[in-house]
This record gives sequence, structure tokens and C-alpha cells, in this order.
Amino acid sequence: MVDTTIESEAEVMRKIDEQLKGLSADVRAEAFQILVARHLGQPRRLASKSTPGAKPANPKRGSSKAKSHFSVVKDLDLKKSGANPSLRDFYAQKRPKAFSEQNAVFVFYLNKIKEIDTVTPETIYTCYKEIGVRVPGAFYQSLLDTSRIKGWIDTADTNKIRITTVGENFVEHDLPRGSEE
Repeated sequence: MVDTTIESEAEVMRKIDEQLKGLSADVRAEAFQILVARHLGQPRRLASKSTPGAKPANPKRGSSKAKSHFSVVKDLDLKKSGANPSLRDFYAQKRPKAFSEQNAVFVFYLNKIKEIDTVTPETIYTCYKEIGVRVPGAFYQSLLDTSRIKGWIDTADTNKIRITTVGENFVEHDLPRGSEE
């Protein structure tokens, strides 16, 4: 049987501490924890760069683009002007169903009908609010998916979101769905 008295454990820890004397304080503390854990037969854990007791950072959160709260653009004119329909009328005519279809309709309307060059996530968010339809829970991600999966909008510059040729064709020729006009 192995001698596991407190005195023998303390002697092992002193030997470990002695072997680590030349290391910096940070590395020494980490190495000490690893060696003690190994001596006690515990699985090796990855060292943390944070302070003791602190929660590890989640690298997927906090992206500057992935905002969870968007504001309504108050000076965005979405009303009828001259021959241009209001956003509500255009939306009712096109009848988009999925979030990606709604994103394409909103960007098309802003780019082609209102001739707005600086379409941002906030201006698209304002369109959702103007129409009174549900905003996607992962709003920013829905814009990226509309771009990446469908190819209907270009989100390379989020301060200048554009309708693509594929998106123009979709809005002009494929919406409303199922109509033979």
C-alpha cells in the first residue's frame, strides 16, 4: 500500500515547489497546479489565463457586428412619394414569407425604390418595425444568412448593404410566390 500521510504529501509538494523555483510567478503557479493534479491522479486541465475564480470568456460573444439591440432610424422616409409606393404597399404587393425574403424585399425597396445607398442593419430593422412583422431573433445573423445562403443581398460592408442581381431578380420576378399574373 502507498504511504499517503499528510507528511508524505507535504514532502511531494515541497519537491514540486523546489523544481519550479526558476520559473516566473504565473508559469510557476500553473505548473504547480498541473503537477499536483498529476500526483493526485486527477485528469490534466488546460491552464486558464484569467484570474482565479473568474469566468472564462466566451470567444463567440461580443462581436462588434453581432449587436443584440438595434434602433429605429427616425428620419427614414418609408412613405409613398410621387410614383414610388410606400414600404407597406410594396411589402403587401410582394408578400414575402421567410425572414430571408423579407430582408431581400426591404433591401430592394431601400436600394432601388428609395435609392438609399447607405443601408445598414438599423435601416432594415426600421423596415421590420414599420411593417409591424416579427423581427428575427438572431436579426444580424438573418442578414448574413440572406447574403451567404441565398445570395440576395451583399453584406460585405454593413454600412452599405446592397441588393444583388440575384436578389433583384428574386424580388422582381419570383414574388409574390405562386401567382400567375
